[in-house]
Amino acid sequence: MVVKFEEKNWLIRTKNNHILGPVSREKIKELISNGSIKGDDEICSGNGYWIHIREQDLVAKYILN
Repeated sequence: MVVKFEEKNWLIRTKNNHILGPVSREKIKELISNGSIKGDDEICSGNGYWIHIREQDLVAKYILN
């Protein structure tokens, strides 16, 4: 089964080191836009690297586009 990048589940790590998820890419977009997750929070897809929300270029590349 091939899973498209957009369909992968994402994890959220808050600045207090709480792990939330998995959540969809669309849910990540929603949480960013309404301010529920902020610059010090991080996201990760699968076994990938953690990305801080403040890293706008990476967030734009993997989430917003």
